[in-house]
Amino acid sequence: MAGKHPPKPRNSGLFIAEPSTFGKGFASLGPPCLEPGGGAMKKTESVELRYNALGSDYDRITGPLEWLTAKMRQRTLAQATGEVLEVGVGSGKNLAHYRPDCRVVGIDMSRAQLELAEKRAMKQQRMFTPQLGDATRMPFDAGRFDTVVATLVGCVVDDPHALYREMRRVCHPDGRVLFVEHIRPPGPLMRAFCRAAGPAAKRALHCDMNRDSIQYMEEAGLHIADRQNSVWGMFVQLVMTP
Repeated sequence: MAGKHPPKPRNSGLFIAEPSTFGKGFASLGPPCLEPGGGAMKKTESVELRYNALGSDYDRITGPLEWLTAKMRQRTLAQATGEVLEVGVGSGKNLAHYRPDCRVVGIDMSRAQLELAEKRAMKQQRMFTPQLGDATRMPFDAGRFDTVVATLVGCVVDDPHALYREMRRVCHPDGRVLFVEHIRPPGPLMRAFCRAAGPAAKRALHCDMNRDSIQYMEEAGLHIADRQNSVWGMFVQLVMTP
């Protein structure tokens, strides 16, 4: 799929992080996305501050969730090809699951998390470019990426419609959008669990466990090509097309 269209100009090229360049990738990619009128990501400031404050504790806090979804993420991200955008890349825990020839751009609103991701990319010798910014207003050309990825991100953003519209916009028309997401489960027992655990998840990670994410995706113009449910329907793996 990556060969179906010519590559587009990119800011600084895709680099493999090195000790001498660590922390400099942000400057080469320009300032964070700004809202009209010059206000920087006003609606997401609380989320940004929370994830910056978590720092390396993020990996510890989300460890059980990462373990639960590890196989789902491995299967889904193995389908990524070419020029890849990972939305909400966080500390870069997904980087190990991509094919070695994937060129990954990771966008996140947290500078602290992006610095952790850059360290991971350096250790794993991955082709990785960090981008500080808000995924609901991304500074990329339409159709730039062969694959757009998000794992457990749609439950965190304040405006999921805007997130999914942007993911669709930056994906090449022949590309794919890949998700691992938790959704509102179909059964009453799991729904009761999500309602009970929801307040704690919201406080810790700004996570809405009861969001009907697939409805938002489809309303944004994404189409399901493949769907696999896991953990009694609480998690879903999706391959979607723009």
